[in-house]
Amino acid sequence: MIYYLWFSLFAIFAYLIATDKSIARYYVLLWKRGRLTYERIKWWVRYSPDNPIVRYQIKKNSEKLAQELINEHRNQTDSGFATNRQLDQSVEEK
Repeated sequence: MIYYLWFSLFAIFAYLIATDKSIARYYVLLWKRGRLTYERIKWWVRYSPDNPIVRYQIKKNSEKLAQELINEHRNQTDSGFATNRQLDQSVEEK
C-alpha cells in the first residue's frame, strides 16, 4: 500500500514539472543546492583543520617531512658537504 502513496507523489510531482517551467527550474536549483551542500560537507570532512582527524593527519605528515629533512641534512653534512660554519671560516681566512 505504501508503494501507491510513493507512486502517486512521484506522479503528481512529475506532472507539475512537465506542465510548469518554474517548478522544473526550482527542481533543478534544488538539486544543485543539494549537490553543493554535499560537496561542502565532503570538503570539510576531508580538508578542514577544525576536524580532529585532519589535524592528526597534518601533524603526522609534518613530523614525517621534518624527519626526512633532518635525515637529509645529516647525510649532507656527513658526506663532505661544507657546513655554514666551515664556509664562514674559509671566508675569514681569505
